[in-house]
Amino acid sequence: MQRPISALLGTGDRLHLNHGPIDLIVGAEEAAPGDRFRAFEAASDRFQTILDGLVQDLDRHRTQLSPGTPDPSNAVARRMYSAARPHCTSAFVTPMIAVAGAVADEVLAAICSAVRPRRVYVNNGGDIAVHLAPGESYSVAMSGTEGTDLGTLRFGPDDGIRGIATSGTGGRSHSFGIADSETVLAATAAAADVAYLEKAGFV
Repeated sequence: MQRPISALLGTGDRLHLNHGPIDLIVGAEEAAPGDRFRAFEAASDRFQTILDGLVQDLDRHRTQLSPGTPDPSNAVARRMYSAARPHCTSAFVTPMIAVAGAVADEVLAAICSAVRPRRVYVNNGGDIAVHLAPGESYSVAMSGTEGTDLGTLRFGPDDGIRGIATSGTGGRSHSFGIADSETVLAATAAAADVAYLEKAGFV
């Protein structure tokens, strides 16, 4: 398998991280000089072992989850299990339902442990983890499969929103056709990931 790839995009205000099926775009706005560099360095460092850590116990992560399933030791997997567990009694759910959001949350956590920029987002194919400093806001535009403008969502640090998940028939997942497009806001990207997949008919 290829090794993780890390590259700056544009004018250096965004970071691209790729390893196998994981493809992240990280954006950071500085609160102090050097914050962006430190944020990207922390994201890249944490990203190096994320996929390998998940693959080591992949069969377990693909097994149906139950309320009593013990949490794994892997940090990203624990995020997956925690986000998926509330849904496991109403549908067939494996922890993998939350993998994209959990990866975004984990990279964001690594950034916020190293530095506190004004605004940070980690976008994993439409599953977005967000950090906002006081006074900041985040906006995301929604569109249909034909490019139709479906509106804009805007939230701030006091709204309790740290995760966004958007997908539908035009996304990377397999849909049963219940929703062409759906956007969910939640306390974490992993929680949003699970909610949109379940409510949109992906499970």
